[in-house]
Amino acid sequence: MKFSWTMMIPALAACAALCSCASNNDAEAPSQPVSTATTSVVPSKLAAPALPAGQRAITLDPCLDIDDSILQSVGLDPGSKKRVDSVGDPNSYFSCDLDSPLVYVTLVSDNQAFDEMRANDHQSRAARNLPPATDTAINGRDVFVGMNRIHQSACTVTLRTGFGFSAVDVSPTLAAEREAGFDACTEATRIATALEPSLPKGD
Repeated sequence: MKFSWTMMIPALAACAALCSCASNNDAEAPSQPVSTATTSVVPSKLAAPALPAGQRAITLDPCLDIDDSILQSVGLDPGSKKRVDSVGDPNSYFSCDLDSPLVYVTLVSDNQAFDEMRANDHQSRAARNLPPATDTAINGRDVFVGMNRIHQSACTVTLRTGFGFSAVDVSPTLAAEREAGFDACTEATRIATALEPSLPKGD
């Protein structure tokens, strides 16, 4: 499974100028003001789906709102982004997959409440006899860290946000599995620490 944030958004600039017109006496009319509009165009393959009416807005899109330079700083390839979203009831999430030579990363933003997600995670791990996740903090933000409940070679860091939670899920590539000392949770925490400042302020 993959998880992470960033992308290049191509931009198109549109400039409209109002032309001055001549009067019936061929006199030059006063020049009109010029207005300029700039529009950011989102590639259709990365465009986010609309959320159902009444659902809490997800204010961090992991495919669109993380700067490419931040993704590159942790070794992720912004050009590898792929959306895997889920719109449902009562909750939805936006998800973005990214690659690097050593890991596959999935970045998630979900409007389920963090405390509810934490309780569900604890219950699911107990039912499967899996080790509990560890409660900690990154840059003062509440998080919990644990091996992925389905793929035990992967690790997930879940961060509290005002809209619910964000998560960083890291799975090793074959190259990483051959690398002595590689630890998925250490890598997930490293990436989450770099991405945390991109989460909406006040969350």
